[in-house]
Amino acid sequence: MGTIEVYARAKRLVGDDVWRENALSWVDDFNREHGHGPTWDAFRCSDTVWCEPWEEISPAIRSTILPVLAGRGYLDGMRTPYSMCRSKRSESTKSQQASCVLGIEEVSFGTA
Repeated sequence: MGTIEVYARAKRLVGDDVWRENALSWVDDFNREHGHGPTWDAFRCSDTVWCEPWEEISPAIRSTILPVLAGRGYLDGMRTPYSMCRSKRSESTKSQQASCVLGIEEVSFGTA
């Protein structure tokens, strides 16, 4: 599968409201359970994030999906280890509160 096809498939997954909310909820749950965000690898390797069998989602798609989610404003904290979290934009579509842990400082994003 070439780069264009990988990016197109990643965009289709991010555009799927059900898949996207499942993935963002997984990030929320990880933050709550561990007190920090997941690594890219933890996200890529989580069976609960992916709607298709592991073999059908290539490593390239699993690696491309995170920058697509961040680029479309659904994830924040992508440049700091262990700080991945749901962004304010995606939080506005969901009525729960999510938080990011950035170093030792916790920043909460809630809806107004």
